[in-house]
Amino acid sequence: MQIRGYTYSDEFVKEVGKFAMLWNWFEKTYCLKDAIFDNIIKACGEINIGIREKEKLARVLNERREDMKLSIEDYINRALYPSKRNKSTAKQYIVEYLKQNESSVLNAGCLFTIQRIRNNLMHGEKDFMTLDTQIHIFKAANDVLESIRQI
Repeated sequence: MQIRGYTYSDEFVKEVGKFAMLWNWFEKTYCLKDAIFDNIIKACGEINIGIREKEKLARVLNERREDMKLSIEDYINRALYPSKRNKSTAKQYIVEYLKQNESSVLNAGCLFTIQRIRNNLMHGEKDFMTLDTQIHIFKAANDVLESIRQI
């Protein structure tokens, strides 16, 4: 697909479109159409996320972080840009998720991470010329969203 003189693979366009639709479904189904902090926390009590999928997304993000030579804190601040509302708590969930600590925050951390990916895609700094280098992130996030089951 050609966009503003740059060619994206059909696979990349498919994964980004799939991500947009899966997040829309998740937000509508579990977050009262608004993926704010409290609604994501509430959703964690209503869903089960596949363990392998959750671990894969953390691995993909950590590989990207390591390629960027950033600590987890710096990666979150520079690449995931936690939102201002409930920033410190959401950020701590994401830290624990990326560290893959054995705790109850892994579902919340995973979902807050996917929320940040979504918000960065729609609202964050744009470099559409290199966005396709992140296809593995969209694939992993899609796998997580597809693995969600009601408890």
